Parts: sequence; C-alpha cells; structure tokens
Amino acid sequence: MMLTNRLEDKVVVTLGDHDGLSLVLAYFATPKKIIVIDVDEHTLSWLQSVALKEGLQIITIRHDLRTALSEEVVAESEEASICRTDPPYNCAGMACFAKRAAQILPVDGKLFMCIPTPSNQWAQYVEDHTQHFLNSFGFEGNQHSSFLNLYPQHEGVTSRTWMFQKIHNVEIPNEDFRFNIYNHTVAFCDEVKCDSYLACRLDKDRWKNIRTAVLAQVKSTISL
Repeated sequence: MMLTNRLEDKVVVTLGDHDGLSLVLAYFATPKKIIVIDVDEHTLSWLQSVALKEGLQIITIRHDLRTALSEEVVAESEEASICRTDPPYNCAGMACFAKRAAQILPVDGKLFMCIPTPSNQWAQYVEDHTQHFLNSFGFEGNQHSSFLNLYPQHEGVTSRTWMFQKIHNVEIPNEDFRFNIYNHTVAFCDEVKCDSYLACRLDKDRWKNIRTAVLAQVKSTISL
C-alpha cells in the first residue's frame, strides 16, 4: 500500500521495524531518508549492516516507544511526513504507537498502520478502539489494503494496513506511556472507560486455544 504512494523526497519514520519494511521502501520507493525507531538492538544492527552494504539512506535510533520521545528522535524526525507502524495487537499497544505517530507527524502527514483483521470479537474491539484513538489524536481515514498480512505472530490473527491522514494538531504531552502494551489489563480499560475487559480477554484466550489446538493437529498430521 505504501509503495502506491509517492515517497520520493519524503522523510519516512517507521515506529518499529521487525519485518524490515524500511529496506523494501529504501530499495523501491526511494524516499529522501528513512528513520527507524526500534527498541531491539539486533533488529537495528541488521538494518544498519544491510543499509551500509547497499548504500541505503536509513537512520536507526534505539528508543523504547513506551518512554517519552527523546531529543534525538524529535530532531531526526522533524521533517517527517510519512509514518509506518505495526504495533502490538492490543488496545494499549495501538494507543501507544498511535500517540507517538501523532507527536511526530505534521498536519497532512500520512500514517500507515497495521491493525488486526476483526476475525473474532476481541480483534473487533481492538480495531474499533484503534479508530477511536486515532481520531482523538487528529487522524482521519478509512482506506485499507485489500491484502492481509499473513506472517506468523503470537496473537494468531492477520492484519491489514490502513492509511490515515493527520487533519489537525492535538496537544499531546511528551510523557511516558504507563500501561502494559503487550497484554490486556484492567488498568488500561479503566483509563479509556472500556467495560469489555472480561469479554475481550475470554474471547482472546478462546481464540488462541483454538489456534493452538489446530496447529498441534497439523503438526501431528505432518509427522505421520
């Protein structure tokens, strides 16, 4: 989806890059510069080595997006107009990464965000709440890729890439995100006034148990 948008002479920020999309963009979309912000040293080291070998304009910054944006992140991303992220697939993870994108992008900036496909009830909750978070941070948009991201990940759901545009600035304090971004918690549900914690958690656990059982059956069949 990003490759269908003109990225020449654009500064692109990727919030996390475990799948190496920054390399694809650098090769084929030829942006002015790509800034990768990630907490994982191994991912950043790999990206740096490939970028150096291939002469790609990729800058890597080690930063935990749960903490307030550093001076380095703010300075390097000052000219950014495109942001891409594939956050942890739960409401707190989506809120945290959406907030950081809103802090970085100017008005008219574009955000490409992977959001779980609502193939079950808890994924539907995540999609609905993510749309709400983005609207509250000044974004609008309803375009998404017709392709599903099918690479394996521990939640067992697929996702789609959505495109949002920042239509107005919202004052967002640059402060730490104090909630667990990898798991559902009562604390975050209370913060956003969501009363679906139990239903969401039960449906998520049921979905993952079914997926585990199916995978075990497939492995058993293959080994026969």
